[in-house]
Amino acid sequence: MPVGLPYTISKQSNQLLITFKNDPSQFIVSMGSDRSLSGPGAVDVKGEIITGTRKIWMQHYQDNIPVAGGYWTWEPIYADKTERCTIGTLTIGPPAPQEKSQLMAGLTLMKNTMPVGPEGLRMSGRYLGQGGLALEFAADAVVLDCGAAHVKQPYTVENAPNQILINIKNGASPFTLALQSNGTLTGSGNAAIAGRVVTGATQNALTYAPKTASCAIGTLAPQGGPR
Repeated sequence: MPVGLPYTISKQSNQLLITFKNDPSQFIVSMGSDRSLSGPGAVDVKGEIITGTRKIWMQHYQDNIPVAGGYWTWEPIYADKTERCTIGTLTIGPPAPQEKSQLMAGLTLMKNTMPVGPEGLRMSGRYLGQGGLALEFAADAVVLDCGAAHVKQPYTVENAPNQILINIKNGASPFTLALQSNGTLTGSGNAAIAGRVVTGATQNALTYAPKTASCAIGTLAPQGGPR
């Protein structure tokens, strides 16, 4: 079964290192300028395998109280499993083929419906600046807030020689932020946000009006602790 591992990213000189907190021991890979990953030789990865299935009864409930009715279904039986894999060099490949097994397809459905951005480095979390600018990063895009103006824009994360740069493709007014060692983002000048605001609602949808605003970039701090 696929296993999710916590990881951290650090920049050391001109190298970007990714440390995977693997069981029984962590391992480190480095990212190249072509976004490929280079790692150690053979490593042990602990996870789970499906050894079988069992039939279970799913009781119907109403207000957390059992009521008449229900149905039988099958659930997988898991067991611990450790496999040895060679990390070597990992390059960006084509999307994974669609899972033919109904059981596996169901287990990966949530992952496949999450927003997906370009392969490589991405940002996460909400950042606020003293100039009023707010950024909400997701895998596929970033939401920019400045006063009453709100807009969703694409972005890229660049592994520059000595720092990590976030390039915000803000329409006719793109800007770049540098990721600092303390987790803050820094930039210069002002960000001109050409967005929209909600003005009302009809029976079928919300109505919007264009809204523009300008906010100083400066330093943006992550909310909820470093990301």
